[in-house]
Amino acid sequence: MDKLVVFFLFAIITNVLCMSVRNKRQSNDDDDVLDDRYGWELTTRPPRQFPGQGFFPGLFPGQGQFPGQQQRLTTTRAPNNLGTTTMSPAIQQCIRSCPVTAEYNPVCGTDNITYNNPGRLTCAQACGINVSVLRSLPCPTATQAPTS
Repeated sequence: MDKLVVFFLFAIITNVLCMSVRNKRQSNDDDDVLDDRYGWELTTRPPRQFPGQGFFPGLFPGQGQFPGQQQRLTTTRAPNNLGTTTMSPAIQQCIRSCPVTAEYNPVCGTDNITYNNPGRLTCAQACGINVSVLRSLPCPTATQAPTS
């Protein structure tokens, strides 16, 4: 019986000491409040890095002077038999200056253009192009009819 009591006493003391060491290792102080360590109690949000830069290009003078605003246009046009339509340089510049993520999740627009992600398509809509998502895959490419 004495051995069992000593074993339980040893287990309890070890657990208490190890938890104390673990808590000290994971935080700089003896406070066990996770909210404070992870910043969940922050009441104010830090200001934007580039204030005054809205979603729509041309809203403020000097657009394109901040890093990341000059993203290249990454849409590809699938061949079609309806004739060719090109975007004006102003619309191309508008699409290039939209802040979007670099993810590759291609969507096919109703204008038969493959956009690299839904954010690019939304950007095209914001720039005045009348387009919506046709399907969540790249646009199909036209195949040549076999010659006999």
